[in-house]
Amino acid sequence: MHGLIPVAPLLRELKAAPPGNAYAAHLLGWLADPEALPDLIAALGSRDANLRHATSEAILRYGPAAGSALQEALKHPQAEARELAAELLRMMADAQAVPALLAHLGDTEPSVRQAVVRALGAAGGDAAWQALLQSLNDPEIAGEEEPVTVGQ
Repeated sequence: MHGLIPVAPLLRELKAAPPGNAYAAHLLGWLADPEALPDLIAALGSRDANLRHATSEAILRYGPAAGSALQEALKHPQAEARELAAELLRMMADAQAVPALLAHLGDTEPSVRQAVVRALGAAGGDAAWQALLQSLNDPEIAGEEEPVTVGQ
């Protein structure tokens, strides 16, 4: 099936105006062509909610092959793209993403920090659990007015 559907026109459509670009993202996800992954990752920062949703679904179809690209997406200038990258890493529950997630536990945006915490919880492991305990002192993550003291 992959040979029957060319990737290049879909990549052009992905960058075009809505609504066709969301459909292109869906198709690119089904094809899971490595050439399309960077453009799908870039589309996580789109202003179009339909495209962001379609792109997220498409990236999940890549499975573990998308892990390193999603870790790089944690550095995206737009907070919404960083949050989506962390949420997708959570869905993959990839323990190899823990170091990249730890590096973004102090993100400037609370929604990104919350997504990173959720991803760390899914990934598990000692480093992730230590970071989760430390995040309890972040009132915007813990949902508390005052920081919680762990271990006392």
